[in-house]
Amino acid sequence: MTPPLRVLAVIHMAPPHHNAGAEMMIHTLLRHLVRNGHEVRVLLSRTPEREYVHGGVTYSRGVTRHELARWFRWCTVAVTHLDLTRTASSMAIANRKPLAHIVHNDRQLAYHRVTPRPGVLAVFNSEWIADSSAWAGESVVVRPPVVAEDYRTTPGECLTLVNLSLSKGAEVFYDLARRLPDHRFLGVRGSYAQQVVPAALPGNVTIRDNTPAMRDVYGATRVLLMPSDYESWGRVAVEAAASGIPTIAHPTPGLRESLGPAGIFADRADPGAWVEAIRRLDKPTAYKKAAAASRARSAALDPVAECETFERALQRLVDANL
Repeated sequence: MTPPLRVLAVIHMAPPHHNAGAEMMIHTLLRHLVRNGHEVRVLLSRTPEREYVHGGVTYSRGVTRHELARWFRWCTVAVTHLDLTRTASSMAIANRKPLAHIVHNDRQLAYHRVTPRPGVLAVFNSEWIADSSAWAGESVVVRPPVVAEDYRTTPGECLTLVNLSLSKGAEVFYDLARRLPDHRFLGVRGSYAQQVVPAALPGNVTIRDNTPAMRDVYGATRVLLMPSDYESWGRVAVEAAASGIPTIAHPTPGLRESLGPAGIFADRADPGAWVEAIRRLDKPTAYKKAAAASRARSAALDPVAECETFERALQRLVDANL
């Protein structure tokens, strides 16, 4: 019988204090490993708590060289992404431990100067990121797992944007609110990037703070808006789909891949197309059809299969480096 893995994740932030798509992805993967009997420990560089347990995963503040060295000696495999990539890479080399990089954008590996070598695995969050990253080493595609039961609710009445940054389309959001005064709009502050909130909000716009309680957000949402200029995948669209909430999105490669046949696409530079798409969904027949397509897309994106792909990939990485 294969012994449990001892997995060390070295990352900068995590939920419930930091609730971005990348952090939700790695948390869901690690939660799966814990539930399957593996030992998991996470070291954070930024967190308000010295140590806490969330979803069965133990998180600790401490990326001093002493702490890192101690936990790298303990682990059989390490995982990292984004801000702490270089730190984790140097410690993995020093301690001769295999390292999996969870890759959330097509520039991430090159930016951190990660190069193929034995004991290094790239875990791409979408097919297009894998195709665009020019990576010649070991790799696997694991789409961000979304457990529908964590998000499913009865949809509300608002047109919602999650993360009020320019890149996510805040200006498009406020423009649509002005163009559609007969609709209610909900803006949810993001966990990163400068948030755009005008001093004088349109009267039909409500702003909520960033929250880990996304079921509450979807319970207020009728249609999700994603006029992003870049999305490597688009997790919130899949979360919303669990409740049959349609998404209108700018056609980034990631959103086209995540939404598949359920996607309703409009160019972020064409406000008329967004107004038309929203008005179309005002019609009960069109909304019912779009909601059914969203629920079908949610069901097609099996989170267990993605988590198991990740688990098997880590086990192969360990076996290859014994």
